Amino acid sequence: MSICAVTGSASGIGKAVAENLIAQGHGVISIDLRDADITADLSKREDCEAVLAAVLERAPEGLDGFVPCAGVGPEVPNRELIPLVNYFATVTLVNGLMPALERKQGSVVLISSNSSQMKEYDDNYMQALNEVYFSLSLTIFRSSPGVVLKCCFIAFPKAASEA
Repeated sequence: MSICAVTGSASGIGKAVAENLIAQGHGVISIDLRDADITADLSKREDCEAVLAAVLERAPEGLDGFVPCAGVGPEVPNRELIPLVNYFATVTLVNGLMPALERKQGSVVLISSNSSQMKEYDDNYMQALNEVYFSLSLTIFRSSPGVVLKCCFIAFPKAASEA
């Protein structure tokens, strides 16, 4: 069975992605503030580090996919949370999980809502990812869906053992 990790899995796009992956028969490691396999506050660096350790413990053979969907929008009372969760947590987790993804030639799907207000950072990060990980056999997708009326779903390829 393939295994994917999804942040922001308790609500919104992250929840829809996690539910769809499960419905397709994938194993999902859910990560969120609540109602998840791994609960963490991704605005805190130490929680991000704990998430990395917990994911690697649950997927010692590697990951087939990682979808960092956790994010906060402009309505959040503490606007300092926006870059901490939407950018820095994503960067920390993607970079920290790259070895696990590489072991299984996994995929990363970066989803950035138009409410994240991180477009410039997202563009720079995607460029850096492409430069650093170009030689690896990983696939990195980026989606900025804007207003989402109906979630579109991502199908990860089945693990080689399932083909």
